[in-house]
Amino acid sequence: MGSLFRNVDASWFRMDDPTNLMVVTGVLVLDAPVPVARIRELLEKRLLRFHRFRCRVVPPVGGVGLPSWEPDPDFSIDRHLTVVRLGPGAGDPALQAFVSEQLSEPFPEGRPIWSIHFIEHFGGGSALVARILFIAVRRLSSRMPASTAPLAASMATTLLSATLLT
Repeated sequence: MGSLFRNVDASWFRMDDPTNLMVVTGVLVLDAPVPVARIRELLEKRLLRFHRFRCRVVPPVGGVGLPSWEPDPDFSIDRHLTVVRLGPGAGDPALQAFVSEQLSEPFPEGRPIWSIHFIEHFGGGSALVARILFIAVRRLSSRMPASTAPLAASMATTLLSATLLT
């Protein structure tokens, strides 16, 4: 058995539905191109050290009680890291349209509740679009040093910055 949700996390989780996604989305635009192999390496080394990112949410039996975090027996980073091509010369409008599409997509059931879309060629560099269910980072974000991402616009951006750039 995994670790049971705290009551407050269960409340947040129950608020998540297709018309009210409790997903934090962050966009990180990098000035220089980064190979996807480097992103994968950093995710494996820095993000996946947090056990939560290898876990999935398992609802309580019969719908009574608290959901739990349990290791995903089929975990693969390839189910979470997707390489996206927006097209030659794609700029901010194409990135905004892509992010807009992602904002209304729920996570697949039975998988860890995060994803990163890596845009290899964006402007003169690369871009990352991170989507993380709020409850996955609610407690983690309070453990990160303030110096890793001062005044971050969202917890997803904070998480990405702390994970990939420190």
